Amino acid sequence: MKMQKWIDGIKAGQTLYISTRMGTTRITPRTLKSWEADGLVLIKDGRGKENGFYLASGRKYVYYPDGSFRLLLK
Repeated sequence: MKMQKWIDGIKAGQTLYISTRMGTTRITPRTLKSWEADGLVLIKDGRGKENGFYLASGRKYVYYPDGSFRLLLK
């Protein structure tokens, strides 16, 4: 599962950048840690949808279909 690779990279100290046409979202290890400490899930798998994923936006989730985003784990 590629999402686990992203999460493992963030936990290892890297930052995940998700770029869309609307802008770029930065997920740092500190961000992920604070969400997990509150018992919340920041990134969810697309659940069978074609390589997409869900990203938390407040109390809801926004779906990013494959091809609508670019990722950089740095």
